[in-house]
Amino acid sequence: MSKNITKFVLILAAFVLVAVTLVFLITRRSNVAYQYDQVMVGKVTETVNVNGNVKAAEGLDLSFQVPGKIAQKNVNVGDKVKAGQTLLSLDNADSAAQLAQAQAALDKQLAGNRPEYLAQLQAAVDQAQAGYNQVSVVAGNSVHTAQSVKETADNNLKMAQGGDDSRIVGDAYENAANFLPAVQNSISNAMTKADNILGLDNTFANDKFEKLLSAKDPSKLNLANNAYYTAKLKVQDFLLNSAISEPVNHAKVDVALVSADSALTATRDTLSAVSFVLDNTISGADLNSSELDAMKTTVTGVRTDIGAKISALTDQKHAIATAKDSYANYQVAADKAAQDLSDITKKTTADVAAAQAALDGAKAVLANAKNPPREVDLASYRAAVAGAAAVYNKTILTAPFDGTISRADAQVGLLTSAGVSPLSIISNSKYQIDAYVTENDLAKIKLGDNAVVTLDNLGAGVEFPAQLIKIDLAASPSTNGTTAYKISLQFNNDDDRLRVGLSANIKITSGEKDNALLLPSRDMVQKNGQYFVTTLKADQSLEQKQVEIGLRGDDGNWEIVSGLAEGDKIVSFSALK
Repeated sequence: MSKNITKFVLILAAFVLVAVTLVFLITRRSNVAYQYDQVMVGKVTETVNVNGNVKAAEGLDLSFQVPGKIAQKNVNVGDKVKAGQTLLSLDNADSAAQLAQAQAALDKQLAGNRPEYLAQLQAAVDQAQAGYNQVSVVAGNSVHTAQSVKETADNNLKMAQGGDDSRIVGDAYENAANFLPAVQNSISNAMTKADNILGLDNTFANDKFEKLLSAKDPSKLNLANNAYYTAKLKVQDFLLNSAISEPVNHAKVDVALVSADSALTATRDTLSAVSFVLDNTISGADLNSSELDAMKTTVTGVRTDIGAKISALTDQKHAIATAKDSYANYQVAADKAAQDLSDITKKTTADVAAAQAALDGAKAVLANAKNPPREVDLASYRAAVAGAAAVYNKTILTAPFDGTISRADAQVGLLTSAGVSPLSIISNSKYQIDAYVTENDLAKIKLGDNAVVTLDNLGAGVEFPAQLIKIDLAASPSTNGTTAYKISLQFNNDDDRLRVGLSANIKITSGEKDNALLLPSRDMVQKNGQYFVTTLKADQSLEQKQVEIGLRGDDGNWEIVSGLAEGDKIVSFSALK
């Protein structure tokens, strides 16, 4: 009788739950609240990141961009040259005359009233004003940051007073206790994944493929089973020790951390053993290769998670040890913060004074300018000079860097072809770097681009400036099947820390622009090679607009070339409310 009543009550409760859910779904509102990102103006920097190796500097073959007859040879083998020094010249009488004619026409216009001169002076004032504003803001921010650092250091020093009973030690133990549930979850998940393959506790989990497990080497399965049972005991011990109640008892946390370390290590060993089992497992009708690969991927994933927890556990132990011995360290930090604040205050005061002096000087020069020039449009004249100079410069071969001439086949009066090297130069620098870029990155870089190089053995904090000096336009073979192109960079300065063979990380600045329209890339959708954003119209309907993308900033902000304006609001994502 009692069983019938219980069954009736359960059925009635289920009916009521379904009815309430239906009413909620029917009557709830489904308004959408949109969140936005705003188009802003700022600086965007696009870089190309590659890896390479330091090598001894090699000679660089130089060539003209245009064919012609060699008219002047200024160097021979062994000559020392400076960057920008003229090495060879083609017969350029015609182009020199055209340049002189264009320059004369420009000079004639400049001889009268020169509005561009006042514009340059005003630009100098504007630049000085902008510099002063920037220095003032940076100075204020720097002092504010230093003050915040000092306040934090002083607070940490106060918190560290009291030894093991100090607040900072208590916080460290509190954090460690709060970390233990995450360890429990990771271990539980890992042991479940292992058991789903081994079928020790859940004996039905591997019925389908049990005969295929470790068929190549059955001993691996025995090792995995033993490792599982060993881990299971350590996990049980950890679960008993990890029940920490408030207030947190330091001694119990210490025991729990040791137990957690043992359980994590045993769990990691179990997963390693399971990986060996899967490596020796054969696929078949009951376990195809895709399913076997999926199992391997699952085990790899949980092994990574367990490894992360082991590392995090070590950090927790280290944090406790550091907290216990923190007073002396925080005293040093507090003293340093006070000295830094004093130094920054002095420096920023001097920087603001220097910026003010520069602004006053620029204003004085503008105020003293006399005889304003006529307002004439010089654009066409300047364009003519630039065009003529470009043609003329192609007949001049200059040194790309300081170095020594290693080959000088050119002879005055002989013809040379575009792209054919008449001489070579060896850099004064002892070292350079060879690297490879992908086909997509090749289009972003050019000779002369600046780069920053870090070396693996010195760490990311030590940077070496470099310059791109060579790009091979012929593709090189790649181990992964992609098209790659060899590039060479030269260090701007010699350094005793450079050695042949060192692994280098190279960041080439391929594009940089100030005052660009910027929008987070997450707000853009790509369709058929074109990019679109979503805006919200006045009637609350959505509108999709096409935009043209320029530079793609390393910080996730991309340049908007067209399609949007500063201040436009772009729908970032929506959420039900």
